[in-house]
Amino acid sequence: MKVLVLVLALALGGCAQVQTVAESEATFIACKSADVITTAVGLNSGHFVEANPALKLLIGPHNFVPLITFSIVVWAILHYINEPKLTMAANLVTCGIATRNAYLLHGAGVMH
Repeated sequence: MKVLVLVLALALGGCAQVQTVAESEATFIACKSADVITTAVGLNSGHFVEANPALKLLIGPHNFVPLITFSIVVWAILHYINEPKLTMAANLVTCGIATRNAYLLHGAGVMH
């Protein structure tokens, strides 16, 4: 995990590049994809329970259409509003969730 963080930090480079990456829709798509994948792995492994109360009612093992739909709707809203600071906040939350999921999966021995 530390190696991944180091590689990401080196890839980001200077402050201007960090801001560009932080405000990017591509970053949201990448982090949201990682969130969906790690959530699916966690739920299917039995090590996770969905934390979002609304999604918890809708998704379960092998049923991720609501999670994917939710992700697309959030992206569409961000794309429509086109406010870089809002996208940056969404990226911070989404990347944080994906990172935490990966960390928990690694700790549970599900992901190496």
